[in-house]
Amino acid sequence: KRARRLAANLGWPVMEKCGQAIATETATSLAADILARDGITGFLAYYDRVAEARATVGDHERCYALAEPVAALAYDDPDITPGRAQLKVRLYEQAYYETGHSAGAGALYARALIELATLQSGPQWSALISQEAAEKRAQGAELARDVLRTTAAKASGCLLWHRIRFQMGLHEATTPEDLNLRFRAVLDYDQGEPGIFTERAIQLLPRWYGSYEELDTFARQAARLA
Repeated sequence: KRARRLAANLGWPVMEKCGQAIATETATSLAADILARDGITGFLAYYDRVAEARATVGDHERCYALAEPVAALAYDDPDITPGRAQLKVRLYEQAYYETGHSAGAGALYARALIELATLQSGPQWSALISQEAAEKRAQGAELARDVLRTTAAKASGCLLWHRIRFQMGLHEATTPEDLNLRFRAVLDYDQGEPGIFTERAIQLLPRWYGSYEELDTFARQAARLA
């Protein structure tokens, strides 16, 4: 409670006054309140403050952990259904236009488009789905790519945009070189977030764009970085 009062009254210097675990819990709790009260646009404004706050955290390499739980409120839904996915697309599309094609709203909208296309086409790997399902998935990926391209010029300081663009790499059937560039862009924000390395390891599996040799080399590099 004390941490929440400090966060509300003093802003993000609260992270220097209490432990990071408390600050992370506070940030996530406040984000949930704002998301419920002010909707996506209010949430995105709050998220920008969280992302900016990483510069005030003493342990800079771990500061990404402050922003990730907040972002997850907006895009993680373990019980997602096609109906809920369609609702998310409508909400994020509205926020995308209301914010003037902001990078954060664009990232959430693009991810929702991919999520909906994947649910509509089925959970199987692309090689196992029908032609019709493959076309739906491709259409969703193309719409998402358009949104990301539109917002790219505004995304230089948007952690959420780079994170989601990196996550979408395999859905977009991009090149190995582009996947590596996306990984490096996210890594610039924090070298201590395990999820970044896990997703990159998946991209390096032989079924995608890598080999077991590349995966082994990357695992050793990740151990040194993280």
